[in-house]
Amino acid sequence: MRRFIKPISIFLFFFPLFIDLFAQDVEKDSVKLFSYGRIGISATDQGQLGLRLNLNGLGPVGGRHEEGDYIELGTRVYLNRLKQRLGMDVLFVMRFAMFSSRGVMIGNGSNWDPNDLAITLPEVYLQLRAKNGLVLWVGSRFHYPPGYYLEWFDHFFFNERGEQGIGIEYKRWKWMILAQQQLDDAGVTRLLYDNTGGLLGNQTDRQRLMLIGEYNYPLGENHQLDINGEVHFLPKDPNGLLLQSETIAETDPDGIVVPVPTEWGFVLGAGLKSTFRRLENGQESYNQLTARYGYGIANGTIIGTFARTHFTYGGFDEDLSYDGAYGWALVNKFVWNTDDQIGLQFYLLYENAKGGASGNTLTVEDEEGEMVVFNNKKESFVAGNRFTYFFTDKFHLHFDVSYQQRQEGDMTQFARMTKFAVQPTFMLTKNRDVLGMPLIRFIYSLGVYNDYAREIQYSQYLEVDGSNRFGHYFGLRTEWSF
Repeated sequence: MRRFIKPISIFLFFFPLFIDLFAQDVEKDSVKLFSYGRIGISATDQGQLGLRLNLNGLGPVGGRHEEGDYIELGTRVYLNRLKQRLGMDVLFVMRFAMFSSRGVMIGNGSNWDPNDLAITLPEVYLQLRAKNGLVLWVGSRFHYPPGYYLEWFDHFFFNERGEQGIGIEYKRWKWMILAQQQLDDAGVTRLLYDNTGGLLGNQTDRQRLMLIGEYNYPLGENHQLDINGEVHFLPKDPNGLLLQSETIAETDPDGIVVPVPTEWGFVLGAGLKSTFRRLENGQESYNQLTARYGYGIANGTIIGTFARTHFTYGGFDEDLSYDGAYGWALVNKFVWNTDDQIGLQFYLLYENAKGGASGNTLTVEDEEGEMVVFNNKKESFVAGNRFTYFFTDKFHLHFDVSYQQRQEGDMTQFARMTKFAVQPTFMLTKNRDVLGMPLIRFIYSLGVYNDYAREIQYSQYLEVDGSNRFGHYFGLRTEWSF
């Protein structure tokens, strides 16, 4: 059955197009295609497939141009026939994302091997918008408010969620009820105790509910304050948790069942955007500072592509609880557009998180009697800038410099890396925008690691190429958005 999932997905993607083409009142509705993607080739100085130089756990933060191939395809269906009947705008959105789950080039992937090509459905929702500005949506939707996005390494922060649920928006307010299932085949969203103690053969579904509110308050013409609050609830498991290991089997051959408690958590956050210059072409110069604190099972702070609070970090305490777990996430983004010749961007990111366990790590025994260590504490800091010079409308030159440090679990000190990158870029359209597309870009990145990072091989590059002080990445990619 699994091999049919992807062909069915492709069919569903094109299904709205067939409806639009063959419906009797096709002229009343409209369908728009959209896409984002990148594809190309890359290599290290050893001739292997290009690998990310960034420190482990940081994802693309510090420079995303070492990321692999990625494609999004989607449709927006504007149901104008319903607008006439209901007196409100009706929009249906479906978005597919495709990438290689093993890091190989996407052109080498196929649905014959489910580990080669991953197809996800991050957005499917229906939205209603009334004339008075009231918005209602139902489904799975990205929550990417303009501005809370570090474009240079594809990092959404502060209030990015992207789960399934229902939302209402009115004027400056947003309310959402989102649901997240705590177990999937890949184990991506499991809480730690769903993945230890021999539970792998005794999986239990637990659904997290999130109640979310946001308020956007303008402070004059050039400043805006955003307040974010969340409450997370995870019900107890009525069946308990079955623990089976060699140690337990000495006294209880069938294992023991321990109660799994109800869990909860909360999030408080604030963001301030200050705009101090607007150019005639619409570009702004501004500073944006955000701070967010999460408690309990809402302590997710991941510095990477996503910064979702429901990605619970760390381990549990002796009662299988996350009481006392916390997560801090601080981000500052500064953008300076002097004219149509130069663009400057600076950024600072800091995270500090700890799980429910008392130590920096949590050691548990699996069903085969092996001891497994899970990280329970982390601290990361990233700072950098991106400089863009527009030689012409079609030729841009980008320079990146970033500093990264990270310590997690039983690491005795910080792993550190400084990275330099240069990217000559050819624009296919006349567009003096640091995010303009489509384009063809050459990429060269140089990473310089400290001794400790080399010793523990704390990056994708070091894991393959050993303990080199210098890491190199060469790439040629095309990137588009329409």
